[in-house]
Amino acid sequence: MQLDICECDFGYYLNLTFCVNVIQQFSITQKNATNLENTIENELQRSEIELKHAFIGLEQLIISNITTLALNMMEDDKEIIEDIVSTNRTIHQNVDEMRAENTNQFSALTDLIGNNHMQTLNYLTNTNTTLSDKLDVQTALIDNNQLSIKNNFTAIINTMATQVYLKSVYDNLIGTVSTKTQLQSVYDRLLAAINEIT
Repeated sequence: MQLDICECDFGYYLNLTFCVNVIQQFSITQKNATNLENTIENELQRSEIELKHAFIGLEQLIISNITTLALNMMEDDKEIIEDIVSTNRTIHQNVDEMRAENTNQFSALTDLIGNNHMQTLNYLTNTNTTLSDKLDVQTALIDNNQLSIKNNFTAIINTMATQVYLKSVYDNLIGTVSTKTQLQSVYDRLLAAINEIT
């Protein structure tokens, strides 16, 4: 079918051509818009995926850092705990050594006190025995001296010269009452001394 175009139809043709161009441009624009929309949607999806991957990587990195930090803290705490345990063990060992040393020193001191006590007791016993022996000797000497004095006095009194001398003194002094009294007093004291000695 052939269309005859006349001058009267030229304006219509131009309008139709314009409309066709407009429709074609609209179609192209719509297609571009659709492509742009698809591109934007794809970019959004890609960006979302990348963000998810980035968040996952960041989360894993954070978890890894936290895990490493926790392990380091646990290691540090382990070292601190081991140091504390070692220190406590050393302290207990030192306390045990000091307790043992104190026990040994106390035993040594007790033995020393016991030895000193025994030595002191033995010394006092020996000293007491020595003093007792010396006292017995001195007592025997005193007894012997008293006996010797008594014997000597008795011997002097029993000699004839002493008796004659005493008789003459008595005869010379007996005349006065005061002399007689004095002689009586002397005699009494002499007799008391003799009786005390004997």
